[in-house]
Amino acid sequence: MTELTSMTLAEASVALGRKEVSSVDLVRACLLRAEQVQPRINCFISVEAEEALKAAECADAELARGERRGALHGIPLAHKDMFYRAGKVSTFGSKIFRNYTPDFTSTAMARPYL
Repeated sequence: MTELTSMTLAEASVALGRKEVSSVDLVRACLLRAEQVQPRINCFISVEAEEALKAAECADAELARGERRGALHGIPLAHKDMFYRAGKVSTFGSKIFRNYTPDFTSTAMARPYL
């Protein structure tokens, strides 16, 4: 199988559907890759590893029950710091917003499986 972090979203989605890989496997591979590249390219404001692994475990359980919510269900995704998540700081990459914590979640983050 292709190295997990080299797979396209479509390849990862198919592999999940065929049970060739788990969401937890994909998340662990992505977290390791993020750890490797962050010192060189500083591409992440934050990495929420524990939350990502918990979400992956939930996705794997749902997928095992046949509850697939869309092609991206179980696929780890990084997103820009401009999408609001309730209770999470959204800096927009700017010091001006370093403490901005919205009380709502943007649609793009609330429904990522579509």
